Amino acid sequence: MFPDKINTFVDLFGGAFNVGINVNAEHVVYNDIINYLPELFEYWSNTDIEEINRYIDNAIKENNLSSTNNDSFIAFRKKYNEIKDIRDLFILVSYSFNYQMRFNNKHQYNSSYGKEASTMNDSIRHNLNVFVDKLHNGDFAFCNKNFVDFDFSDLNHDDFVYCDCPYSIGNGVYQDGKRGFNGWSKDDDKKLFDILDSLDDKGVKFAMSNVFENKGLTNDELIKWSKRYKVFHFDMNYNGSNYQRKSCKSDEVLITNY
Repeated sequence: MFPDKINTFVDLFGGAFNVGINVNAEHVVYNDIINYLPELFEYWSNTDIEEINRYIDNAIKENNLSSTNNDSFIAFRKKYNEIKDIRDLFILVSYSFNYQMRFNNKHQYNSSYGKEASTMNDSIRHNLNVFVDKLHNGDFAFCNKNFVDFDFSDLNHDDFVYCDCPYSIGNGVYQDGKRGFNGWSKDDDKKLFDILDSLDDKGVKFAMSNVFENKGLTNDELIKWSKRYKVFHFDMNYNGSNYQRKSCKSDEVLITNY
């Protein structure tokens, strides 16, 4: 549903970079407020995959990491929090519960151990190799900005901004602002609406992923604002997810100005 031709693609809330790494664009700008993510992707983009894998293999061996050794995971997590070597972050995530990356208010990594479930398996290693290969063969830039501070001034009608922002009626991990990073509120919704309106005035294309309704809550401000644009509703089924209830309706949407 993205435009067929994109010069510069801005992944404003880049997260794990699932969208930006796969989009067809001449130039991709990744941005996220969690500074460790652009730092990690920048490192991967400037490092041979052989060196990356060699470091991972050595770290796993030297720190005795496995899917059944909780003590080694705790020790490795402590080591990361003391040194903050960006190369260790992805390894930590690979052995964390549900592969979740979490921090406390002091920016200390505090995800728990993914015993007998999370590990640096062949699938993760394959995906890493493909991901790094794409980084090496594309035109990528990495930013660590709050969305309100991002510079959109150079964008024009050939460019495209994608927003997979936190949902103000959701319950995302980093939404409460209690984990060392800014939270998200209805006021942030309004700030983003204003930014997207200004992009539309300039003729810059954008798309926003969001939800109109979630677990009995409705985002009336979002619904009202979206009326000036196009809204696509997605019939998504999460009944197989252990954190969803079948009775909870979620109206997921993509809002675009094209």
